[in-house]
Amino acid sequence: MRLILLSIFFFLSACITEEGCQQGIKEYGSDKAYFVLHKKPWKTYVDYTLVGKDLTTDRDTTILLGGRWYENLDYIWDTGDTVIKNQGELTITIRKRDNTVHTSEWTCESIYLDGKSVSTGLPKPK
Repeated sequence: MRLILLSIFFFLSACITEEGCQQGIKEYGSDKAYFVLHKKPWKTYVDYTLVGKDLTTDRDTTILLGGRWYENLDYIWDTGDTVIKNQGELTITIRKRDNTVHTSEWTCESIYLDGKSVSTGLPKPK
């Protein structure tokens, strides 16, 4: 009986994981930003609020980037940085004022910041 329950648990966990992965691809892929920050972004619940200049329209505006993926950028992005996130892609690039570039990539397996997993510190597999 214990083996059957354990098998059912692992089967259901796999389904939830795949569903969560597809939801993440959908949500994170829909975000877009080509933006110079006027102030450091701040988190409200799970959304990050970005205030700055939208470089596609050349207007000051506020946008929301939703999801926990962006938490790994909290100590990186700051006033004056350029944020680039293309719609349909699962990478976001932060170009610092000193031209240092940080890239974060979301995958179903992990989040990679500058090529290393934020959870394990290991490099992204090729």
